[in-house]
Amino acid sequence: MEAIMNAQWFERVLQEHHHELWIGDAAEIRAAMVQKQKTDSRDAWHILDLLLTNRSLRIWVPSPAERELRQVLPKWDQMLTNTVQVRDRNSFWRSNLKNVGKACRIIRLKS
Repeated sequence: MEAIMNAQWFERVLQEHHHELWIGDAAEIRAAMVQKQKTDSRDAWHILDLLLTNRSLRIWVPSPAERELRQVLPKWDQMLTNTVQVRDRNSFWRSNLKNVGKACRIIRLKS
């Protein structure tokens, strides 16, 4: 299967039936072809030749669990960033309030 289409549903169906889906890089498969004239039958023979000679040009495809993790990670990162920003803001105000308190005590002592 070429990598140009989004077919996660098809991948799920194949997994349910205990089949493995290989997705090939269309540009690399085309570059490995000697004849540049494109026909479906030539493409099929070419891909079969690549598979039989262990020159398959598979690309890495994330598993469903990895896809889910990739969706969660940006949200987690944003949550962490917000937490750090709030902590830093609170730290800033705490230190400034201590300085204000010290200044008030100094003013009282002088008067």
